Amino acid sequence: ARNYTIVETDRLKTKQLAGRIMPAIATTTAMVTGLVLMELYKIVQSKPLEEFKNSFINLALPLFAFSEPIRPAKAVADPYLGGRVLPEGFTLWDTMVVEGGRGMTIQGLLDWFKDTHDLTCDSISSGRSSLYRLGLKSHLDRLGKTVVEVWEDLNKKKLSEKKSCVDDDGDGDDTDTVCVQTSRP
Repeated sequence: ARNYTIVETDRLKTKQLAGRIMPAIATTTAMVTGLVLMELYKIVQSKPLEEFKNSFINLALPLFAFSEPIRPAKAVADPYLGGRVLPEGFTLWDTMVVEGGRGMTIQGLLDWFKDTHDLTCDSISSGRSSLYRLGLKSHLDRLGKTVVEVWEDLNKKKLSEKKSCVDDDGDGDDTDTVCVQTSRP
């Protein structure tokens, strides 16, 4: 209490206060868990998006508000800014699968984008980790390493399943792409 400048009280008053907080935490946790499980059942049953609900709850008022989630925005090319999107109309919910990509080298992934989609990657990143950035001399030695090796070297832990790439098709305009997910070789 002294660390946070909270007025010190005796043991009985502290137990009374905690006695009111614990039921409130339990009630809120039970309510949220029930709502999450209701939405999980809808996922298991492959319900359409319109069946799902966002929930806003304030047990102190009491307020229970539900709304329908909206679909994510689709990426479209802006004719005024140039560039393109790949694939046209992708959303944040979409992924692009690179077969055998976890065993692929950084150079192999760059070649895959060039051969498959005629794109030249200028960066490959995963979360906050920059796996490759065109023009950085320190990244040239990474070209021969696998995506997994580079990520694990940078993060000192196991690699997640998702990687992302922002590409440049060579005309100076960025091409936004969907998140890239690799499969095991």
